[in-house]
Amino acid sequence: MTKIYRVSDDGQLIERITTEEVQELAREQLSNAPRNAEISLEEAKRVIAGVDSDECQHVCFSFVEAMSFAKALRKKCIARDAEQAV
Repeated sequence: MTKIYRVSDDGQLIERITTEEVQELAREQLSNAPRNAEISLEEAKRVIAGVDSDECQHVCFSFVEAMSFAKALRKKCIARDAEQAV
């Protein structure tokens, strides 16, 4: 079974999401796909990987990738906060 994760905007939360949630997210990105269209997990992964929306960029396909992405987001938030404090 594939484990897929979503990282919060601030990098503080990593949550595991279901295959159905991933497929629904991919359907939302396909403007011409009907809501009830069947989409395989592999196709959903390809769609999500190829989309630049923030919602899709926070989806990771391994825990290691999710941890790395969360760490980068936290560093980015810290740097942004430090700039705003000056």
